[in-house]
Amino acid sequence: MLASTGPKTQDGGLMMYNILVAITTFDSPLAIRTLEEAVSIYHGQEESTITLLHVTPVDTGTGTVLGTQTPMMFPYGAGMTIGGGMVVPSVNSFEGSPEEHSEMSGHESDSDEITDRAGEWLKGQGVRFESVSLSGNPAHEICQYAEDHAIALIVIGHRDRSTIERFFLGSVSKHVIESSPVSVLVVK
Repeated sequence: MLASTGPKTQDGGLMMYNILVAITTFDSPLAIRTLEEAVSIYHGQEESTITLLHVTPVDTGTGTVLGTQTPMMFPYGAGMTIGGGMVVPSVNSFEGSPEEHSEMSGHESDSDEITDRAGEWLKGQGVRFESVSLSGNPAHEICQYAEDHAIALIVIGHRDRSTIERFFLGSVSKHVIESSPVSVLVVK
């Protein structure tokens, strides 16, 4: 049980244990296992909250959404700066061509659909949670969110990739482990 390692109040009692679950999809066995691991930790804490975080990868050099790949798949795409996360303007304040507006709107709705579906699953488990959707460099945004929001643990899935895939695509989970200001649980 993590209660002994969680954040403490001044009198030694357990503070709220905030768990960040970085999700890319809700349509895979890995996504379900990742949520199940977070829920098992959640139920072991007196005061816990799970934050579902979905990051749509954006080239921080140009501000463009990186293709239609599964979010978090390309942590350092062409022109991206490591650690230079960027939040894309909301559709309501978007300036640009109708085509760009439509492209961005589609990615925001994909992100919302993923967090909504995962949230419904968490509701069924009796879990207190919140959902957050960001855009930028996935590994950087995950670590920055954890630091800025008093997260005690990051739970993230990891897909096995070939050597060539790791070379070209990188690994978000690897970069999160290396850069995270808090403990990381990697689910395989």
